[in-house]
Amino acid sequence: MKPIHFTLVALLVLTLGCGSTKSIEGSVIADKNLGAKELLNAHKAASQDFNTLAARMQVKYQSAQQSHSITTSLRIEKDAIIWIKASILGVTLSKILITPERVKFYETLSNSYFEGDFSLISDLLGTQINFDQVQRMLLGQSILDVKPKTVSKTTVVVGASQTSKYRITPKKQNLNYMLSM
Repeated sequence: MKPIHFTLVALLVLTLGCGSTKSIEGSVIADKNLGAKELLNAHKAASQDFNTLAARMQVKYQSAQQSHSITTSLRIEKDAIIWIKASILGVTLSKILITPERVKFYETLSNSYFEGDFSLISDLLGTQINFDQVQRMLLGQSILDVKPKTVSKTTVVVGASQTSKYRITPKKQNLNYMLSM
């Protein structure tokens, strides 16, 4: 194949293969009359069942002094392993490997490394956290595994905003839970 033909075929493949991205956020307004059980059942029904997941995300970090956009690759083997790689302009910043027993973190710029269990992360966050909760958080699921059967109007309050967001909070919260939020 001539170089010009190869170049034209490569450009054609790149042009047709790179479509525009689609936003997955809906414009549905939250129903303020929805009960906790209905909300939890709908949340559970919307959860995807999978064995492996590969995703690429743009994470935006902004503080008073600076702002960064970081490309993040996420790979999950359900209930077994989570692998995260963060980079800016193709330069790897960090790699994270999380298993149900261990957490490994490598930051390339300062060559720092951490290997341990979830106790250090729990201490830093001020609340207990485990593999299942990290996996649920990354998948956009409820961090706590709340069963709809255990929920009633006397135990939780459902709050709905003007947008499509809901918040379920316990009516009674212990002090440690409130301080960690």
